[in-house]
Amino acid sequence: MGVIAASLLILVLPVILFGLITYWLWMRGILGRICLVGVFMCGAVEAHSIIYPQKNLKENYARVIG
Repeated sequence: MGVIAASLLILVLPVILFGLITYWLWMRGILGRICLVGVFMCGAVEAHSIIYPQKNLKENYARVIG
C-alpha cells in the first residue's frame, strides 16, 4: 500500500499542481498568460537541449573547414 501511495504522489501530485498553477496564471490575465508562454518556452528549450545535445566545437569547425 505504501508503494502505491508513494507512486501516486510522485506521478499525480505534480500534474495536479501544474494544472492548478496553469489555471491560476491563466485567470490572472494577460501578464499571467505571458508568464505561461515564458514557462513553456523554457521547457521547450530544455527539451531541445536534452534531445539535441551541443556538439564539441572542434568537431563542428573540423567538419566545416575539412
